Amino acid sequence: MGTNLVTEPSESVLVELNDLSGDIPDQFDLTVKMGLRGYKRPFELKVPVVKMAGHTVLTSEETKIYKGESWKIAAKIDISPITTHLVVNIADKHLQEEMGFDLADHEGNVLESHGGHVYPLEGEAAKSYDAFPTRPKSITVKPYLDRGMQGKQYIPELELVVPVSENPEDGSK
Repeated sequence: MGTNLVTEPSESVLVELNDLSGDIPDQFDLTVKMGLRGYKRPFELKVPVVKMAGHTVLTSEETKIYKGESWKIAAKIDISPITTHLVVNIADKHLQEEMGFDLADHEGNVLESHGGHVYPLEGEAAKSYDAFPTRPKSITVKPYLDRGMQGKQYIPELELVVPVSENPEDGSK
């Protein structure tokens, strides 16, 4: 579970649940309990959850050459009608901590990011994005180094291009 503050209204929080395991029903009520300043008992909110159709998981693993060294990169892209989620595993944990990732469709349109987390011990980075407005033919994972005022320095040698099937119901690729 991850939370990111949403800018408007300032009291909002975006909560995201990823990689749920076990037997999850197609429909259930999710109970959210949260403490609020000035109240002794936690506020409780029941949210109905319904599984949506059109969910696709794509995977890719490649070996790339960057700065004369061989790099093994694996990506898992989870596409749904409401969000796109990326998990990247890259062999060099030090570089991964400095690296960010953009997602672009086959026409080069980059999705808006909603934050993420780096798990250096696992060698993984996870990030959430907007949904694609239309189903792309392919998705490019665009690694970059954030150079502050100079902006993003993309690393084309480490890019992954993942083809997307035309049928959203075909599952993993």
